[in-house]
Amino acid sequence: QQRLEESEGRLQNFRRKHGIILLETQMSHLLQQRKSLDDSLKDAENRVKGFQEKLAWVQGQISQIPHEVPLSSSDSEGGLVGGAKNNLLSLQLKEQELLNKYNENNPHIQALRREMELINQFIKEQKVFSTGKNPLYLEMEMQLFHTQADLVSAEAQSGVIKQQIAAVDKELDRLRNLGPEFDELRRQVTAD
Repeated sequence: QQRLEESEGRLQNFRRKHGIILLETQMSHLLQQRKSLDDSLKDAENRVKGFQEKLAWVQGQISQIPHEVPLSSSDSEGGLVGGAKNNLLSLQLKEQELLNKYNENNPHIQALRREMELINQFIKEQKVFSTGKNPLYLEMEMQLFHTQADLVSAEAQSGVIKQQIAAVDKELDRLRNLGPEFDELRRQVTAD
């Protein structure tokens, strides 16, 4: 009876020291957990690969889209341009009158044409194009940002799962190593 109590005491101390309740059940549970983590890891790695391919595609597309596009063209100082156009029209009418009286090389007609060129140049310079970010480029930038965020998240999830797998493997190894000693203590109890 005393030897039985001593061997049962040693078995209980061993169990308490190493956190063992039912060794086979604990190992079975850990193996199921390991399988589930393996499946999760494969899924996470597939998602990482998918996000990497999407990221490469978005980067390729965004490089072909212009950053800015002309949004609108407007005549700055509509009054000035309008006045210049009216002036140009009156000069063109005057040119027609002079062409009826004189030939092309007349100094009055040449001077009139130089003045018309200056007014045309002034009108062209007053045209202002306002540009802004291309809406398509902005959309692709947002896609790029979201894809990068998803990729970082999937990589982090994959890393966490790998750490969990390592912890489960370590616990499985620990229990496997304790197995022979635990079995010996159980045999001693049975023998006693």
